[in-house]
Amino acid sequence: MVHGDDNAYERSGPPSFPSTLRTRVRSYGDAPFIEFRGAWHTGTAVLGLTERVWALLEEAAVPPTAAIGVVVRNRPAHAAAVLGFVTQEGSFSMLYAMQSPAALAADVERLGPAAVVADAEDWSDEVLRAVRGAGAAASSAFAWPRGAVFRAL
Repeated sequence: MVHGDDNAYERSGPPSFPSTLRTRVRSYGDAPFIEFRGAWHTGTAVLGLTERVWALLEEAAVPPTAAIGVVVRNRPAHAAAVLGFVTQEGSFSMLYAMQSPAALAADVERLGPAAVVADAEDWSDEVLRAVRGAGAAASSAFAWPRGAVFRAL
C-alpha cells in the first residue's frame, strides 16, 4: 500500500515534505539510520518495518485513508511506524504508552480509530475492550514477527 509517488511534484512545484522524506530515508539503504541503545538500525530495516505496519493494516481491511491510533514508546520500531505514517501521508494519532491502561483505553474510545498499532505489552484488557468498542482492528506490529492482526468484534 503505497500512498505517495517519490517522483511526483506537487501541482505548485517542489516535492512535498512526505515525498522528500521518503526519498531521503530510502537513500540510506543498508547504511546506519537510527541508533538506539548503542545499536544501529539501517534504513532498509526501518523501511521494512514501516511496510510491515502498512501490510498488517491492509490485511485487516483498514482503508488507507482511515485514522489510526499508534501507541508510541521510545523505541526504533515505534519511530519507524510514525515515520511510515508521515511518509505515506497516513492519518494517525499518537497515544502514549506511559499512561495507565484506563487512560489509554479512554483515549482510544475518544479517538475512535479504525485501527490501533501497539506493542504486545500495551494490550491490557481495558485497551482491548476499548478497541473492540470502537470497532477497530488491532495490530501488535511492533512484536513482529510474532505480531498478529485481528478484526475486533
